[in-house]
Amino acid sequence: MFKKISPYEIEGNAIKLFKNDCPIVVFGNIEHHNGLTVAWGNLGCLWSKEIATVFVKPTRYSFEFANNCEYFSIMWFKKLKDDVNKVFGFMSGRDINKEEKCNLTVIELDGAVGYQEADLIIVCKKIYQNPINKENILSEEVLNKPLYKDNLFHSEYYGEIISVYKKEN
Repeated sequence: MFKKISPYEIEGNAIKLFKNDCPIVVFGNIEHHNGLTVAWGNLGCLWSKEIATVFVKPTRYSFEFANNCEYFSIMWFKKLKDDVNKVFGFMSGRDINKEEKCNLTVIELDGAVGYQEADLIIVCKKIYQNPINKENILSEEVLNKPLYKDNLFHSEYYGEIISVYKKEN
């Protein structure tokens, strides 16, 4: 059902892939995991490695999974995009089974959790994590966003891309 491809074969603009297409990120392993919608992320190179970066706010249930996992996956959906983004973006895994609500089939891919219904899955091994430090934000516009009224800033998670899977038609 999936074809393994090189990170260099990922189609589309990385900005659009995150900002407009809002992927689901799942942190954890097949036994214990949780996912959320993210619109903040990057694809690129760091330390001579192909890297994916995502950002999670400490108020999210996935935050504890993100801090304690070894692997994470980033997934994009075409057909189910709106339904999946509504559930994973606005409902908590503390309260509901998001996968069941969206009729998603959990699969294990190279140590990470994926969903059989995804169209593109990037599997990452976490190699760096760091909370964003308010003192290092140089833009007043960013600091004054309503998102940060609570003074809780995102953490960043860098993953080495270890595999990419694209759904075969």
